[in-house]
Amino acid sequence: MERRAFGVLNKETGKYDPVRSKLSGLIVGDSYPLEVRDLILCQKVDIDIKGNEHSLPILRESLRPGTEIYFDLSIDDRCCYTIDDIFKGLELMNRAIDMHFLRNFGRSIDDSRTVWMGAGVGFPQKTLFYPLYGKDAVSRVDEVFKNTLGKRYREHKHYLDRNWQSSPHVCKCTRYEGKLYDMGRCRLEVVE
Repeated sequence: MERRAFGVLNKETGKYDPVRSKLSGLIVGDSYPLEVRDLILCQKVDIDIKGNEHSLPILRESLRPGTEIYFDLSIDDRCCYTIDDIFKGLELMNRAIDMHFLRNFGRSIDDSRTVWMGAGVGFPQKTLFYPLYGKDAVSRVDEVFKNTLGKRYREHKHYLDRNWQSSPHVCKCTRYEGKLYDMGRCRLEVVE
């Protein structure tokens, strides 16, 4: 999928050239330094398809809600996308994730500039399955899990995903000061 969407075919070799990807001119810099007070530890909370919370004995280093981070984003002429294209892509991705995944858990995206950052956000938010396949993403994601998880496929009850019409069948969240947050949910703004 990545090669089709972002790849550039090298005419000499007939293969996709990752160095000449449509995204090679898009450079996202590291964030500017943060204060220690901006960092917190959050317990991993999975919300299941029935709306039940499952607190797991796992802590994740996170940013305190409301923390602003700044980083440089450079787009040069090797990239065929503009900042407006990126925001339009975010809007389309968020609409698909909202409609075909998050609503299954009573969650929603009310901001088209939502971005998902960090290791704990969840499979749908860091892949293109839901935007590309819509309601058919459930069966496609289930196939990925079936082919990659081995015996953990059954242990984690992914065989039930198609019946539940959600794959995966948990939404990754955390609680901070009593409020439930989606893990890794951020808002992207351009500051000049």
